[in-house]
Amino acid sequence: MSRNIKKTRKLNKKSKEPKETSIDKASSQMPTPEEVSAGILSGTYDPLYDNLTDKAEVDAWIDLYRSNTWIKAAAFAIAKVIAPLPIKLYKKATRSGKAKENSLEEVPTHPILALLDNPNPKETKFDVFEALSIYLDTVGYSYWEIVYDKGINNTGKHKRPAEFYNIRPSLLKPLISKDNRKVTGYVYQTKKWAKRIHFKPEEIIPFKYFNPLNDLIGQGSAQPAVNEIQLEAFMLQWNKAFFKKGTIEGMLTTDKPLTPKDIKDTQDMWRKARASETRNTIILGKGLKYDHFGLKPNEVDFLSGRKDNRTSILSCMGVPGVKVNLLDNAQYDNYKLQEEDFNRSTIIPRCKKIAGVLTKYLIPLYPDLVTKDGYEYVLQFDVTELLKEDVDKQNKRHIQQISHGIKTPNECRIELGEKPSEDVNMDKHYMHKTLIPLDLLDKIAQQEADKKSKDPNTLASKEEMDSKKEETKQYNAVLGGTDDS
Repeated sequence: MSRNIKKTRKLNKKSKEPKETSIDKASSQMPTPEEVSAGILSGTYDPLYDNLTDKAEVDAWIDLYRSNTWIKAAAFAIAKVIAPLPIKLYKKATRSGKAKENSLEEVPTHPILALLDNPNPKETKFDVFEALSIYLDTVGYSYWEIVYDKGINNTGKHKRPAEFYNIRPSLLKPLISKDNRKVTGYVYQTKKWAKRIHFKPEEIIPFKYFNPLNDLIGQGSAQPAVNEIQLEAFMLQWNKAFFKKGTIEGMLTTDKPLTPKDIKDTQDMWRKARASETRNTIILGKGLKYDHFGLKPNEVDFLSGRKDNRTSILSCMGVPGVKVNLLDNAQYDNYKLQEEDFNRSTIIPRCKKIAGVLTKYLIPLYPDLVTKDGYEYVLQFDVTELLKEDVDKQNKRHIQQISHGIKTPNECRIELGEKPSEDVNMDKHYMHKTLIPLDLLDKIAQQEADKKSKDPNTLASKEEMDSKKEETKQYNAVLGGTDDS
């Protein structure tokens, strides 16, 4: 929390605070339709992403991190991988305004790297990037406040960023120009009656995921699964009520006549039993019996429906089952495949998105990083660890490279981080003896044929076979047999 926001909150505490509404209060449980009349989780609001700057709606999405098991598991699975990744600064060569590929030169130390590693006195780098990732997955956008230093010799000139702070998306609204083309500033406000804090565009770093219906407000990874999220909430509420009361919807029937007093007594007894916090045994007289109507849980395939909800939510967020501890059918091979796909398809694209925003908004704030002399500077996450091969696959690859003459044994040792051997044979290229050039196949086949013709243990030559066949024919003729042989 920056100094500006702290100061305003102190002023707000001195004023008389009205009673908070259910929307303003943070709930640790899934909101019910009665508790959140304006919430998207109530089932009465079908979000088209045109109201995602409304505090109640944004907070309802953020609150899913606390109240929905699978969104919490998936969002944290992503955040805990992104947050600890190191960020590096690179110098990239350019030509005619276009960067050349594979021309990155690392800049090992710079104030911008120190600031990203220690963003503010109250939070670590992990804290800041964890919150950023979770906000992006739940609501699709987030903000960082930039707190500047006082400039050179406290003159206010050439000010540079000194601290970063996460701002909850529901508390900050962008101010749009009259032509709806750009952001002219931002307003921070905790309550409708609270004092507003205005931020200039250069004091805020906006992060967002692509939203097809809004150019300024992003779409969270979980938001396309809104129907499954609502359905999951209703199923949990129904399930909780069932285990709490022990009954399902039904009615009392009898083939005997009932007096008004009998009906009233039965109704009172039934209401009292149903209102109890514990299960009670209801004794029915007058031939009364309980008949349920509607469908039972097994008839609507309740468990299968919940699995479908889970699958849809995890799919939207790009998280495989093994990353949220669904290990029922996991084996070593498919676990590693799912993990590799998760890193390549989910983590790395998110890292590029975040790093691109940091490059766009932070690099220009440092005069020594301004593009010049054919070079530009970029920030990138170091994802080397995410792309590392499995040990078994890596060993098999090196063995194949050595046996096919692609690399020497020492080259493979260096790639593995081992010291090269001093043995001179370790710097030679080797080829497996079973491998032969294609243009020598005919020659080798002829050599093999010649070798067999000279070998006494091989089949006899054609002349010898013809001679033996003639001898057999004559022998059969003498015996009066056939000449077939």
